[in-house]
Amino acid sequence: MSRSLPTGEIYNHEWLIGALTQLQARYPAFIRRLSLGELSIDIGFYVEDMAMECAQALLDKGITVVHRLDRPRTISLQIPSLTVQKQAQQAHQTLEGFFRFHSKSGSIASHEQENYPPEP
Repeated sequence: MSRSLPTGEIYNHEWLIGALTQLQARYPAFIRRLSLGELSIDIGFYVEDMAMECAQALLDKGITVVHRLDRPRTISLQIPSLTVQKQAQQAHQTLEGFFRFHSKSGSIASHEQENYPPEP
């Protein structure tokens, strides 16, 4: 999936939300929910370990991300950092590669979505 960013960097997070929605449709076994906050884009996973691994993959690429302690299956991408540092496209590429790798490796295969209760 290759999408180009609009010319104005102010639209980075809007572009990324659209791209993440497409990733959620392609990898529904990984992404439980997406939500937009005032300063963050939250990605909810079904499995806490997957959220932690994904956060680490993003951090390894220099992308500002927070693994939420109040919601351990959620990571938050920080909109100001994405915009100022022009990281939206890198975040998308990293997430897409992460999901592609884990879907091919079958690491999620033993996790049934319905077995996971909602986060608090």
